[in-house]
Amino acid sequence: TAWQMVIDTAKASPQKTFLIHGASGGVGSFAAQFAKWKGAHVIATASRPGFRHLERIGVDVIIDYKKERFEKKVTGVDVVIDPIGGDTQKRSWGVLKKGGMLINLIGEIDRAAAARAGVRGVEFGMRYDTDDLRRIVALIERGLVRPHVARVFPLGQVRRALDMNENGRSHGKIVLRVA
Repeated sequence: TAWQMVIDTAKASPQKTFLIHGASGGVGSFAAQFAKWKGAHVIATASRPGFRHLERIGVDVIIDYKKERFEKKVTGVDVVIDPIGGDTQKRSWGVLKKGGMLINLIGEIDRAAAARAGVRGVEFGMRYDTDDLRRIVALIERGLVRPHVARVFPLGQVRRALDMNENGRSHGKIVLRVA
């Protein structure tokens, strides 16, 4: 999902600035790393527990969404990656430059708001592509991208792992150990 948003849809490059909401989460972390790999300037919103990981992967600016309003600190971005929706989407239209793009993972795009802001809204669903997965594995093997593992559970604790995932209490990927 992150690859398709950042590489295929947004065409990350050194000339682009990304604002990635929820950047310490599973999709956000990969989105930030792919954008950095392509040379883009990356601004991330996250809560304090995710800062260390974001610093480690080279995010340029980190905004604590619990203490600061990102729209007061950010303007003129090319791409917003929004896995949150709702109020976050509403507040994001104003930080995009004309012709920019908001890629939404939750709910629907407010087409009228996009038109008023002179930007493009893209609704994005999860799609799996074997070639993309091979490219991602190659980047991980070369140490250019690091999965952020929040917690490893034995298979017998699958219910606990699902609860952690569904309640949004993880900053990164949750892994189930089979053996």
